[in-house]
Amino acid sequence: MANYATVLFVLGMTERLAELADPGADPIGRDLAEEQLPKRVRPRGQREAVDNGR
Repeated sequence: MANYATVLFVLGMTERLAELADPGADPIGRDLAEEQLPKRVRPRGQREAVDNGR
């Protein structure tokens, strides 16, 4: 990655460096990150009510 960044710098294409680092420009990376998100989220008060009802 550093070599690629150096080439872009030498060619005067430094604006492309920001595009490379943008996670929004990587659909595969977004999909992989989305898979790691929790599947279900409960509000804070709801869990306590469920735990107290046991």
